[in-house]
Amino acid sequence: MSAPASGAKGAVSSPDYSGEPGIIQHLDRVYQVEADGTGWRLLTTSVQALTEGAVKQFGVLSIAFASSSESVEIVYARVKRPDGTVVETPVSGAMEQPDPVTQAAPFYSDLKQKQLPIRSLSVGDTLEWQAKVVRTKAEAPGHFWGQETFYEDAVILSQSVELRVPKDAFVNVWSPTLKPTETTAGGYRVLRWENSQLKPTVGKEADAEKEVKSKVVWTPEQELEATQGKLPMIAWTNFKSWEDVGAWYRGLEKDRTVPDEEIKAKVAELTAGKTTEEEKVRAVYGYVATQIRYIGVAFGVGRYQPHRAEDVMQNRYGDCKDKHTLLASMLEALGLHPDAVLIGAGFGSTRRCLRLRRSII
Repeated sequence: MSAPASGAKGAVSSPDYSGEPGIIQHLDRVYQVEADGTGWRLLTTSVQALTEGAVKQFGVLSIAFASSSESVEIVYARVKRPDGTVVETPVSGAMEQPDPVTQAAPFYSDLKQKQLPIRSLSVGDTLEWQAKVVRTKAEAPGHFWGQETFYEDAVILSQSVELRVPKDAFVNVWSPTLKPTETTAGGYRVLRWENSQLKPTVGKEADAEKEVKSKVVWTPEQELEATQGKLPMIAWTNFKSWEDVGAWYRGLEKDRTVPDEEIKAKVAELTAGKTTEEEKVRAVYGYVATQIRYIGVAFGVGRYQPHRAEDVMQNRYGDCKDKHTLLASMLEALGLHPDAVLIGAGFGSTRRCLRLRRSII
């Protein structure tokens, strides 16, 4: 996959891709959102498999979606051989499977994958596919959000992200290091980001770059990125502020933290003999932390809306927001008035969340 260096003085040789497991020729993602929170995303990819490992990796097409609010249409999937012949994979063979996240922990959800085994993919072949994911029901009525990142761990000759929003609709766009081109088309404001990753990921050139990077002293932010993941390169929403996000969540949990008689009785039992507020808080926290098992039941809006505190109490299980709801209810029974704090699970630290808050425009 490498081109010979030119003999002309000062010419730059082409990158050596001979050791790459695969080369992504193009990776394009188009998002169209509507003011009511519905919309669709179109995914188009072309990738050449250069090793058996790549054949195994790309041999089953997987598209993630939420089955209660989204549907997936695989438009086409085909293999192009070096001799020009084409092998089509019938899209009717696609099957739905639970998303792996639902199997990694006690977690029951409508998150799924549409999978399609690819016919006759071999080393040297190029796989081309396109899929459309249609959102028919907003996760939050009247609101939308999303994020994307350009991949850096493979050779990608061309990749793009396009966001289409009704031209008169409000949208917050966060893209601190990449500036999009902006146009209008068919009543939509169209923002488009383009990128490529042309550096080899294996071989002498890649090893040399890794060696140079290993000698660089990381900033605290780089340490966070290395250990806990990077922030997305592009993010968008029509929530106007984090206060609006908080108001939306309060609407979801509002009366679910009101303690019933059973919760009040349990709080009285746990705090019997305790004299200080701190002792009482520690007692109810210890109960929720150790006696409520982690099991997630999250379908549709249930991925965001907690179950009622009395249900969590009776079930003796729940996910993180359920545990918070029960704890908040027990603290209410003590005369305290806690509030939820929402932190992105993949952001690594509160400081990074605050940085995102300050930077969104």
